Amino acid sequence: MKLAALYPNPLGDELAGTAMVAEAGAAGIAARPEVFVDDNFSLHIDPGVLASSLSDAGLELAAVWASRPVLDHGSPEAGVAYITSCIDLADALRDFAPPGALPVVVCDAGTGDKREDWPKLVEALKAIGQHAEARQVILALRPDRATMLDRSRNALNLLTEVGASYVQAALDAAATVGDKDTLDKAVERLKDNIVIACARDVKFDAAGAPSYLPAGEGMLNYQQYVALLGGAPGCAYMVATEFAPGDGARASLARLKGLVG
Repeated sequence: MKLAALYPNPLGDELAGTAMVAEAGAAGIAARPEVFVDDNFSLHIDPGVLASSLSDAGLELAAVWASRPVLDHGSPEAGVAYITSCIDLADALRDFAPPGALPVVVCDAGTGDKREDWPKLVEALKAIGQHAEARQVILALRPDRATMLDRSRNALNLLTEVGASYVQAALDAAATVGDKDTLDKAVERLKDNIVIACARDVKFDAAGAPSYLPAGEGMLNYQQYVALLGGAPGCAYMVATEFAPGDGARASLARLKGLVG
């Protein structure tokens, strides 16, 4: 498992800044689509500039990180179109993916009523899964307490119902552990499906509301987290997704680098 950073981040918001991410210890970036494309998903950078920006920094494209979910308050239409466009983008950028691995798109399930909208989510993901298979791209769903996939058990149930080998899991322990899951159970449930892991932390206020922090600054045991992920054979990258401003981003990546790589 290697270390990546969500991009843009405080170290850079354009491809010219990716060298600073590499200098801070990351081996890859998980990039928002807007780094590469405009609102119509047309490339707005020169492919040669993209190639040199990543190769000169020695970085891989660990994932395309979708900015929108599959469902928006139970509606799948816009989400399906957007996620399939992200899959097409990952396919077009597969030369920058880790050698020997399929490109990955990470996305959230989105929001809706669990009883009424769950079937819509299943059908949407079946359609997206067919598109992902045709493009040979992996879609990694991220469980999050703020979405319909608010715990690892729901994520496993959804993956089983969808039954698409190109739809897998992105584990974000901070997004479920503490009120929805325990760390060991979350990894144990999804270990055969995890293709990428998220690195951030969480703490809860007196009312039980979560706030998210850079990895290692909250309640999660990161040594345990990394050790448990050793039992998830398909997990190629851990992606730092929360950063303190300025030098705090370097410190967070250095802390993770000491554990991951």
